[in-house]
Amino acid sequence: MASGEVGNPPLLPLSTAVPSFEFGKRKRWADLVITELVDVLLLVLSPQGKVLYCGNGLKGLLGWKDTDILDYDFADLLNAEDREGFTRAMETSLRTGNIMTSCYVRMRCVPSSLSNPPTSEELLFEVNGRTQIVEADDNAASPVQVFFAVAKPYPNKNVAMLDTFLDLQKEHDRLQRRVTELRARAPRSAPSSPDTSNASTSNTPYATTSMVPKHPVSPLHQTYAPSPPDDVSPSTAVPGYDISSFDYSAPAASARAPVGASAAASGKPEEDDDPGKKKKMQKKPGPAEQHVCITCGRTDSPEWRKGPLGPKTLCNACGLRWAKQTKVQKLSDEASAAQQP
Repeated sequence: MASGEVGNPPLLPLSTAVPSFEFGKRKRWADLVITELVDVLLLVLSPQGKVLYCGNGLKGLLGWKDTDILDYDFADLLNAEDREGFTRAMETSLRTGNIMTSCYVRMRCVPSSLSNPPTSEELLFEVNGRTQIVEADDNAASPVQVFFAVAKPYPNKNVAMLDTFLDLQKEHDRLQRRVTELRARAPRSAPSSPDTSNASTSNTPYATTSMVPKHPVSPLHQTYAPSPPDDVSPSTAVPGYDISSFDYSAPAASARAPVGASAAASGKPEEDDDPGKKKKMQKKPGPAEQHVCITCGRTDSPEWRKGPLGPKTLCNACGLRWAKQTKVQKLSDEASAAQQP
């Protein structure tokens, strides 16, 4: 570039890329997802309808423990009127392999001990499920057919919010119609005539016209300097002081004082308001990085080390172990290379 020629400065990125945290790299991440699902009820049923597995949402939704329904018939948990419909839909899905969608059933909650005799509340659920063939624990045994079901409370939160909004809208419309009816029934007051209003004004016992100046002063001609009095009586004058010698047009002493003098009088030093002086900008802390060990799935290691996939991919223990194995392998390779002629 020639001398004196000014080049364009390099463009800086607007924002640095935030490293993404892949949840799938964690060890047993599928089990974590199933464990954290507490708003729905996860079930694994046998072809005969027995409960083989239930999720953590059972306690929060219905109040039952997993030991209360495991190896029991799932139909016993349903309302008597809904058992036939659910059994028919499940058998159809097992026979055809199709997905069972939107089967609504009522499930019994834990009976309340406060009532005598104890009564059980029922909640409405929407059940979706599909059949699956899994391998048995014993390799010699034939594959086992099971039925995976997901039961969600109905209506869910979104539907409940929509119903609440519609109820409020209906109530608002009803109140608006009520207000219109009341306004139509209310008697209309007759408008007052001008003569009546003038008469009432003239009969007012207090006179207010004398308080208004005859010639209003325009705000554009007002001055903030004090004006000398028109006449000063001898009784109000101060002895030994000539009031005619006072200069009313001169500004106040505080107005004539320089800025530095007022700052010195107050005891505070003047701040440097030089616009050309650059102030040091504080660097904003970036988002906290999240790392996961690709070997053991740990996420709370105090130190992260380099691994086969790059820096900060192994925890402290796994990183030291991998570095030691790499060093041993390197030494063995060098020894074998030295023995060759």
